[in-house]
Order: sequence, then C-alpha cells, then structure tokens
Amino acid sequence: MMTETCDICTAQPDPDFPDFDTWYAENNDDRQEFWDMMVSLGEQYYDRDGKQISYAKWDWARSRDPGYRTLKHWHRGDGFVSTVLLGKDHALFNGPLMIFETMVFDVDGWRNAYERYGSATAAMRGHDEIVAAVEAGQSYSEWLEQ
Repeated sequence: MMTETCDICTAQPDPDFPDFDTWYAENNDDRQEFWDMMVSLGEQYYDRDGKQISYAKWDWARSRDPGYRTLKHWHRGDGFVSTVLLGKDHALFNGPLMIFETMVFDVDGWRNAYERYGSATAAMRGHDEIVAAVEAGQSYSEWLEQ
C-alpha cells in the first residue's frame, strides 16, 4: 500500500480536552436545545463498539478527537478511500445495524462507490479489500462481481 501523510492520517485526540462529565456541564446551557431537538427527531447514535450513546456523548467524542470517526484512510494522488463511523444507523428498511461506511473518492472506475458495515472489524476488513482492489486496478463493478 502507498503510504502518504495527511491531516486525517495524523489526527489525534486533544490531550487537554475535558472528560465527558466536565465538558457536558460546561456546554449543557449552550447545546441542550440542539441535543433535545436531535432526540425528538428520533436520532439514535452509536459509538465505535456499536453501543447506543446520547447525542451529547456523540458531540463530545467528535469535538475531543477530530479523528474519532475515522477508522482507516488511504490515499493516492487526489483519490482516497475512507472508512468512518457514521454514528447513526443507515440500515434500509429495518435491516441490520449499519453504522460504518467505506467510501471511495476520485478513483477511476469507483465513482460514488460505498459499502456499509455493522461493526468496526467488518469495516476495516472491507476497507482493506477495497484498497487492494483499487491498487490492483479493478473497477467497482469488477470488485462487486467477485
């Protein structure tokens, strides 16, 4: 695999960021109305382990660590493959939980290609398979036919 460095690859949690309880107490007044609205819309959020969490906890995790959502990231030139925690379930028609997604950007033969997964393990395995197919010169349709 080609290795390059970018902001996504090197993102790290802020070591000075407060723990959740402290952050929640400090931000509750400013953000509570928004958090309540998200709950009223029926939005359900999940952490990297697939455990349901509050929107406030989701907001905290993303604020504390800019790379929290990113599981894996690969790039070559302008194209890249990114595997992320979506945070909320993207399953269709009450199917199995789908909270991770691998998406391919700006790679010939892979326009708008994405795959969704229910676990971090499956998402990382899928990411590696897609990167291997891209590096081997396969198109998305060829990869799907395997």
